[in-house]
Amino acid sequence: YFWNFNGCTYTWTGTKNTDWFTAKNWNRNSVPGKNSIIFITEKVNGASVTNWPDLDNSTYPKGVSHVDMGQGEITIGQNAELHINTKDLKAEKITNSGLVKIKGTNAAQTITGTRVNETGSTVEYYSGTTATPTINFAWENKYANLLITDVTNNSSDLEISEELIIHNNTA
Repeated sequence: YFWNFNGCTYTWTGTKNTDWFTAKNWNRNSVPGKNSIIFITEKVNGASVTNWPDLDNSTYPKGVSHVDMGQGEITIGQNAELHINTKDLKAEKITNSGLVKIKGTNAAQTITGTRVNETGSTVEYYSGTTATPTINFAWENKYANLLITDVTNNSSDLEISEELIIHNNTA
């Protein structure tokens, strides 16, 4: 199911579930590979997207432990979401105009490539557990809006250009 041609454009439809590696979740009915151009949008062909891609819930093919887009790009549109839950993600460029949710409890997690947070975008870190783990700020340290839910941070300084919201956290 990796029919992929260098530089092909894919749009997430989420028609089947939240699994990145399910072909029916993509407009081309195949899973994007390296060097693909990916769009995650609020609507596809006028229909609202209800299942957002979740890299933790993905059924990774044998021998694959992360998403490597190589020189590809990922764009998260306004009112759209990408969930990066403890898995690694590599792309040449990731542009966020919507919401990137990161379950940042994996201290070794990496998100590689140029990350752009457009005005109005949000990056949310959460633990997803009742414990309050130390979070790995894998996205980087510059945000438009940053939401931190139930985590402890003892890492580097943060720069926030618009709004900071902190819920139930310890420092």
